[in-house]
Amino acid sequence: MDNNKSVKIELEFSPAVFDPNMEQLQAIVKEVSVISADPHQIDSDQLAVVSTTRKKLMRARTAITKRGKEAREEAQRYVKQVIAYEKELVGIIEPEEKRLKGIEQEVKDIKIQEDRMKTLPEYKQRFIDAGIVVDDINTGMIASARNHGVNTAEELDDFLLSLDTTGRETFYNECLRDKLEQERLEIERQKEREEEERRAAQEAERLAKEQAEKEKEEKELAERIAKLPERKRRIDDLGVEVIITDEFINTLDDVAFETYYNELVARKNEEKARALEDERLAQEAEEMDLILTRVGEELKLIKTLEELEEYKNTDTPNRKTYPEEESILIKHRALEITEELKEAEAKEASQKAREADEKYQAFLQQHGYKNDGTFRIEELEGVTFLYKLLGTFNK
Repeated sequence: MDNNKSVKIELEFSPAVFDPNMEQLQAIVKEVSVISADPHQIDSDQLAVVSTTRKKLMRARTAITKRGKEAREEAQRYVKQVIAYEKELVGIIEPEEKRLKGIEQEVKDIKIQEDRMKTLPEYKQRFIDAGIVVDDINTGMIASARNHGVNTAEELDDFLLSLDTTGRETFYNECLRDKLEQERLEIERQKEREEEERRAAQEAERLAKEQAEKEKEEKELAERIAKLPERKRRIDDLGVEVIITDEFINTLDDVAFETYYNELVARKNEEKARALEDERLAQEAEEMDLILTRVGEELKLIKTLEELEEYKNTDTPNRKTYPEEESILIKHRALEITEELKEAEAKEASQKAREADEKYQAFLQQHGYKNDGTFRIEELEGVTFLYKLLGTFNK
């Protein structure tokens, strides 16, 4: 059998199959090409000529199309017959060709598998080094391997043997990318767990702190309630008119109560000081009235004394006669008046000093002053400044 021998098929196209033929069609075109008419000025006879000629051309076109279709159908029947017989012939030899080709491919595949088996440990070691699989132990393959049906170390061997070099590299990169993504997600999950634990610890700390504060407040309230009778007694002992409830007293810690108590003490002292001041002013007014009365009387004596001195220095014949003892008494009384005035001024100055000291002591008491080193007093231009040490802090 000569596979290079060519077969010549006598199947050629002939223009004679068409009717009308090319010469006839060219003659018809030449005949109708002289027909012209203006659509705006054409008459009925001219329009009839145009229509008749168009129909003649249409019949010629239809005849040509029909004959061409018939000729194509004849050619297509021939092609189909050729193809069918071609398949019949190929069907005789194709099975044996495929069988022999399979033998060749099997030999080739065996050689490929032998080559791949030699390089398998190297490729598998890359998966082990990357942590995708641990030696021959099934660690549960990552998603990229499972997508290819690889779930165990043994299945990984079979799958790697089925891949060429490019396929192995692609599979390795997919697995490595998936593993790195898993590690990234695990790091994020670990961070989330740590953050959740941190928030839980903070919440537990906050709740514990709140509970401790609550217990402390309850304990302090119980202590304040226990101190209520003593506190009320101290307030009652002051004798200050004040409207206060037990609930209010129980809201005060020791410092706040002492501050409030000192304010009541200061108020009582102020009221007492105002009462003493009113009493002193009334007494001073009374004493002033007596002094003014006595001063008026004494001024009369002084005037008499002045008249006496003036009389002694004149030579009036009818001047009044003052006995010597009376003159002495007048002088003595004038001296007594002068001393009494000085004594009254000294007494008034002493009273003012005492009152100033009482106000000063009330001022100190009002602000809780204690001589324990926590207060400092300064005088500047007649103004007293009281400083208190609130606390210290060591850095």
